This record gives sequence, structure tokens and C-alpha cells, in this order.
Amino acid sequence: MLRSFIAFALIGVVTMSAGGCGGSSDSQTRGVSFEQQAQDALRESSPADRASKLIRIAAGQAKADDKFGARDTMQLAAKACREIEDPKDQAESWIGMAEAQRKLGERSGTRKATEAAGKAIDKIEDAGKKGKLLARLAQVMAGGDDADATAKVLAEAEKLAAEIKSPMGRATALCRIAQGFKKIERPDETKRVIGDLITSSGLIEDALVRCDVLTEIAVLQHGMGESKAADTTFDLATAAAEAIPASDDISAAYGQSYALCQVTQKLLDIGKYAKAKGLLKKAEKLLPSIPNTDLQGQITLTINKLKRELPDG
Repeated sequence: MLRSFIAFALIGVVTMSAGGCGGSSDSQTRGVSFEQQAQDALRESSPADRASKLIRIAAGQAKADDKFGARDTMQLAAKACREIEDPKDQAESWIGMAEAQRKLGERSGTRKATEAAGKAIDKIEDAGKKGKLLARLAQVMAGGDDADATAKVLAEAEKLAAEIKSPMGRATALCRIAQGFKKIERPDETKRVIGDLITSSGLIEDALVRCDVLTEIAVLQHGMGESKAADTTFDLATAAAEAIPASDDISAAYGQSYALCQVTQKLLDIGKYAKAKGLLKKAEKLLPSIPNTDLQGQITLTINKLKRELPDG
């Protein structure tokens, strides 16, 4: 969900994907067999790095319809996870495996990985770090069929979220917790966490990150049937977008127009076309103020793409 604006700008790509963590390694490994990739990964001295690479390889194998190969690679990844000594690193690796197993539809593998992650998290002494990881673990569990167990983990994560010192870290954890409660259909808990999340988002200094968080909150509210509350939160997200300052070689106009396009995409996704049209007009007005012609062209292309998604586009 949260992106680095500067990194985004430097690679020169305008994308509307929502909340992806990391990307595919296909371009880096094109032409190399999965077996060779696994052998290369096994040479990693760090078990955490080894596990991470093996999990990605297994996901690639599953995508290529090599399910047996994916299972074998996941077993190697699990072995690497067990070799990690630091509880936080081990928990992160097990959660990464649980997320991958869930996507692959491996219920047994997901259950084993989530159980192992939970045991690793129990060994973490820092309450804030524990809260962050519990929130991430609960989000994975929410995709399963044990709503009560998930609710318990979410409740514990919610208590520990208050111990997270960083406003951005706390907001990220609360966002995951709210999404988890919503997924297991606990509306009262979801609303309560959203209230805390809005408060926490107001403490985030980075305007782009604040805009991202508020946009995700608004989408959650809309999904709960709270259309008016969602509109109010979208307005807060828009205000955050318009408050983005210049940063390094990136102009304020580019940052603001980029963020407005992000919010617009979310509005289009949930059918709020009138609001989306209004934000596109704001983004268009900023175009002449973007000094870099390449970046100006990227935003123009994005605006035109979004316009085509409007009913009368």
C-alpha cells in the first residue's frame, strides 16, 4: 500500500497498482531454469535471504504449473526458515511463506507457516515490533476459514499497535488490522480501528504517505456501506495530495498530480465517478507547472487513461 515517491519518480514509471510489496523476478531470471535458481538460492549464507528467494522461486514454479516442483522448493524454504535465529527475522520469513502458500491455495502449508510465525512472534520482546508482525500475520489468517482465531490475533495486534512509535508504522499496522476485521465480517471492530487509524494518519508528516493511508481508509469505509464517511476521508486524502511539497529534483506539481491520480484510480474502482472527474480536473491544472517534460508526459498519459475509465470517457 505505501510507496516511496522519490523511488517511484526515479524509475520513471507511472503505475496505478495498489499496495503491492515487491515485484516479480521474471526479468532477472529469464532463461534460467527453476532448478538452477533454487541451487543459486541455496548458496545464500543468510537463511533469511535463502528463504525469501526460495519462496519467490516456488511462486514462479506454481505459476508455471509445476506444482510438485513448487512444493519441493517450499520445503527447502521452510528448512531455511527454521535455521533463522532472530525471532523477528524468522517471523517475517514464516509470514512471507504463509502469504505465498495462501496464494497457491495450499491450506495445509498456510496453516503450518502461520503457526510457526505465531511461535516466532511470541519470542519477540519489543511490543511495537510484535504488534506490526501480528497485524501482518492476522491479515494472512483472515483469508482462511477460522474467523474466531483470526479475531483473537487481530485483537492482540490492535492492543500492541499503540506501542508502535512511528506514526507511519502504527497506521500501516492499523490498516492491516482494519482490513482483517472487515474480511472476517466484524463491522464494529472494523469501525473502531478505522477511528484510531484516521487519528494516527493525521500524525504522518509525509503528505504522500498520509494520502495513501487515507485513501485506503476511504476504500474500507465504502466497502462497509459508509459512503458519506468515505467521501469525507477521500476529501482528507485529496487535501494531503495537494499539500505534497517539492522534494529533491521532483516538483510539487508532479508529486501532487501523481497523488491525485492515485486517489482518482481508487475512486473509479469503487464507482465514485463524479469525485474522480473533479480530481482529474485538479491534476490537469497542475500539468503546466511540471517543469520536467518527461514527467509531465507521464502524468498526461495517466490522466488520459483514467479519463477513458469514466462512463462518459
